[in-house]
Amino acid sequence: MSGNTNIGSTNFLGTADNNAMEVRVNSARVLRLEPNATCPNLIGGYAGNNAAANTAGAAVGGGGASGSVNSVAGNFATIGGGVANVVAADGATIGGGRTNLIQSGAVSSTIGGGEASTIQSNANQCTVAGGGNNTIQTNCQYSAIGGGHGNACWQTALSCVIGGGAGNTIWSNTTYSTISGGTANNIENGASSSTLAGGQMNNIFPNAQYATLSGGQGNSIQPGSSFAIIAGGSGNSVAGTYSFAAGRQATVNNNGCFLWADSQNAAFNSAANDEVAFRCQGGVRFTSGLAGANQTIAWVPGGAGWTFPSDRNTKENISPVDARSVLDKLSQLPLNEWNYKGYPQRHLGPMAQDFHAQFPLNDSDTTLNEADLHGVALAAIQGLNQKLEEELGRVRAENAQLQHRLERLEQLLDARNGGAQ
Repeated sequence: MSGNTNIGSTNFLGTADNNAMEVRVNSARVLRLEPNATCPNLIGGYAGNNAAANTAGAAVGGGGASGSVNSVAGNFATIGGGVANVVAADGATIGGGRTNLIQSGAVSSTIGGGEASTIQSNANQCTVAGGGNNTIQTNCQYSAIGGGHGNACWQTALSCVIGGGAGNTIWSNTTYSTISGGTANNIENGASSSTLAGGQMNNIFPNAQYATLSGGQGNSIQPGSSFAIIAGGSGNSVAGTYSFAAGRQATVNNNGCFLWADSQNAAFNSAANDEVAFRCQGGVRFTSGLAGANQTIAWVPGGAGWTFPSDRNTKENISPVDARSVLDKLSQLPLNEWNYKGYPQRHLGPMAQDFHAQFPLNDSDTTLNEADLHGVALAAIQGLNQKLEEELGRVRAENAQLQHRLERLEQLLDARNGGAQ
């Protein structure tokens, strides 16, 4: 029995038996309501769209076509539209698109749209937002692919994300890791809590946990290199924990290293644990301040050391130095041979406290400034030169007196010898 009927105090449009009800237009079915003991199924769109037997609360919003029907085989599951989409898991949803599949046991998972993407069996509460040929494999949990093409979260990937791009993979037994995009990038087995931002053909290898690879091409964080970072560039490799590499062909084989390689097409290798190393064909500059306050320390290729600014135009409160006084103070400065605590290398020089007691040039009495050391040495040399000039003047005067006396003596001798003849 069907029609617009009143039963008791309730008005309804439908049937009063347990048979399905269809809405047709020109004899073609456009909507089917299937009652059951739990919750009815609602099947819209192409007449071949369907909900499997014994399915409750299923919904197909529309879409479908001959040979490409939308089909629901999970309780309380939904297909919004599109064609040839299949949901076989309870509480799962496919928004639309074409030939997308959510397999049985992938409870509460979602494919937003796109084409030929799959959430495999028992991949619970996972999401593929769109794109094409993206896959979340069996037994993944809480993982997501935002879009792109040919991306995959492999079996047992937990709470992992691929944002997009193409051909990116998060491998099995990996948790809380992310590939944002790019192409052909990989986070491999057990590289949990790691991030690969993008680029091409970059790899975070197995068990490199908490690692970060920002992008570039052909970069790799080697197995077990946890907490490692590659900032970008090309052909860089880190095989050490807590290490950093960037540039071109920077190769870290030690722990705790910071390695920066320039654009040269040659390997630049780390040499020791916990070192900082730069390859800089164009030199190195450290600059503080701007405009008139600018101070730059630099190493220039071909130079024998660091340069620092000493332009008169950058200085003020200039006053002359008593070079003899500097020499006298320097002569009182204790010099010692010593080594830094924990290191065997021996050195010779002053203690900062002793130096600043003689030359209070700044507020720190525990450090030495290289420019101050040079200045004191140069002033002492001038003071020593002044002292030597004074001594030489005295010696010259004495020599002149002796020469005068010698000449007088020779004259007296000559006179005496002449008189004796």
